[in-house]
Amino acid sequence: TDLKAVITRPDVKIGRKQEISESPIALSIKDNQIPIFKPIGKSDLIRLLTDLTPLNLDIAIVSDYGFIVPPEIFSLPK
Repeated sequence: TDLKAVITRPDVKIGRKQEISESPIALSIKDNQIPIFKPIGKSDLIRLLTDLTPLNLDIAIVSDYGFIVPPEIFSLPK
């Protein structure tokens, strides 16, 4: 099975210089032509349904996400 998309936290400003930093998962896959979504909240997550539905997901893995994932997203994978 291929990785079809990644949903991760939005970029954040860190450090004294407030430089923008991407999540470790976004950094690790950004050169692999895999779509990366960075929703800001629940409403953004729900808007992703139109992008995620056509992917016919088999499984979704959630780890240390930081937002409550709405049931609409959890019901997408088989």
